[in-house]
Amino acid sequence: MPLQISYRPSSSSPTYNLIFFITGNPGLISYYEPFLSTLHAHLSSSNTPHYHIFGQSLAGFETHDDIAEDPSIPQKLRANRILSRLSRLTPPPSALLSGILLFPTLTHISQSPSGLKLSPLVSLPNFPLLASSVAKGLLYLSPNPLLDFLIPKVTGMPAPAAKVTRDFLRSRQGVQQALYLAKDEMVTIGEDRWSGEIWGVENLGTESVGTETEIEGEGEEKKKKTPRLVFYFGSNDHWVAEHTRDALIAARGRNGVAVNPESVSFSGEAGNKPVMMIDEEGIDHSFCVHSSEPMAEKVSRWVKEIVKNV
Repeated sequence: MPLQISYRPSSSSPTYNLIFFITGNPGLISYYEPFLSTLHAHLSSSNTPHYHIFGQSLAGFETHDDIAEDPSIPQKLRANRILSRLSRLTPPPSALLSGILLFPTLTHISQSPSGLKLSPLVSLPNFPLLASSVAKGLLYLSPNPLLDFLIPKVTGMPAPAAKVTRDFLRSRQGVQQALYLAKDEMVTIGEDRWSGEIWGVENLGTESVGTETEIEGEGEEKKKKTPRLVFYFGSNDHWVAEHTRDALIAARGRNGVAVNPESVSFSGEAGNKPVMMIDEEGIDHSFCVHSSEPMAEKVSRWVKEIVKNV
């Protein structure tokens, strides 16, 4: 499986928009290949500016083939905290346009339906190591043809996602890494801990795609735009408790309400509070398994609208 997926602009133009994709848990970029390839197709077929789409697996989720290709694997990265990254980045003014978060788990993940089940398990001493060791023992006795038959039957996954799952289960430390990451998430994803600036509430009277604040750099004042944040929540997401989702929308969303996904606009809005939407099509948290095409169509539409209104 590839460690990275990269769709470069077909044009030789020196300017383009970079779409940097960060995976969820488990952090295998191959799960998202259908989504990213469809997104690339939508963006490439338009007359909008050029785009470079790039994403890579999180460290620790490499398969045996990946390690053979690139033995210099970095240490574990906690790259699934997009808001944390945005709050720390200090790019040139206006360089960072937006952050689009799909089915995000931003607060109180332990209160979600799946979090309530997983929290007691990952709190047990050495649970990630013990559980992954048991899994390896069982997998050792299971040939690939058996897994190729069982995984789609048990999970309902289509063939591409099932193959990624098989390779993930066979990987050197993928299961253990996923459980360690889940344990960390149960502890760290709690209260809303980001500043008002990342939520775009500093200058509510500014009418633009991004709220502008003055910063100093190299002896001169420059304009820094707070990135436009777009959130797309699931209607029945088993990793997000509905009461915590609704509380976040009321506190941080534009006008304190969820925006209709079919009529969302990024132009002419006062301030820069996040656009928060709730799925109305029954798309699952793991959208990359069954719903890559509809999600890619939505994201391409939002990207074009955001870039157009810069």
